[in-house]
Amino acid sequence: SQFLSPHTNRRSDSYGGSAANRRRLLLEILAAIRIAVGTRRVLSVKVNCADFRVGGLEQPEALELMTELKKASVDLVEISGGTYETMAMMTQSSQEGYFVEFSRTVRERVPNLP
Repeated sequence: SQFLSPHTNRRSDSYGGSAANRRRLLLEILAAIRIAVGTRRVLSVKVNCADFRVGGLEQPEALELMTELKKASVDLVEISGGTYETMAMMTQSSQEGYFVEFSRTVRERVPNLP
């Protein structure tokens, strides 16, 4: 998630700056794994949908990432969020389902993403 976040990724090369560049490392890794294991293995990824920091990763950009994960033939996506520094979920009253609304948005806008 540090590469995805504009707050923590301050790189000035092809892995920093724009959202597409910050996604590049993750997508390259997923592509290499898919080549190595083929379709006989499940390819899953856990990604943040928000940092809960000023200038951090936010859900609209994470939604773009979900579209790219679908193109990368990912079989399963676990949506997470926050950082050890922000601990945003510690203040919520429910114990589970922090990202249910975002998950619904992903289902609507990125159909057939596993």
